[in-house]
This record gives sequence, structure tokens and C-alpha cells, in this order.
Amino acid sequence: MNAIANTTSAELKIVETRAELERLLIDEPEHAQSSGLFPRSRTLKLLTSHGGIVLLTVAAGGLLVLRPSLIKRAIRFIPMGPVVSMLASRFLRNR
Repeated sequence: MNAIANTTSAELKIVETRAELERLLIDEPEHAQSSGLFPRSRTLKLLTSHGGIVLLTVAAGGLLVLRPSLIKRAIRFIPMGPVVSMLASRFLRNR
């Protein structure tokens, strides 16, 4: 009888734990429910907010300071033609 009571108690604890995990990980808080606009996920909302952009910029800057050889690799991935034309048009427009 005691083994059955312990199993029931353990099962109840598992059910409670699963419910709490679901509440924490799956359900959005009521104040953060999206209206269907982009971005819908909490991760993208964080990354596109001002704080997220600052965090990514600081992380990238720190990585480039620690490993300057990454600057050469990063430049290869940047399409220089559009970047140069965009900067030239902004420069000429401001004059």
C-alpha cells in the first residue's frame, strides 16, 4: 500500500512539474501576447529591441577586438559594391 501511495505522490509531483515547465516555457505572459505582427517569437523580439541590438553589437565588437584576424574574414562576406554605393549616395545627398 505504501508503494502505491509513493507512486501516486511521485506521479502528482511529475504532473505539477510538467505543468509549471509548460507555463514557463510555452505560454507567453498575458502582457506579451502578440497581435500577429512580426516578430512573434520572444527571441526575435529580444534581438530586434534596442537592448538586443546593443548586446549583439558589443558581442561582435568584443570578438573582433579579441581576434583581429576575424575582420579580414568578415570583410569577405560583406558585399562591398552595394555598401560603397549606399555610402556614396548618402555622402552626395548630404552635400
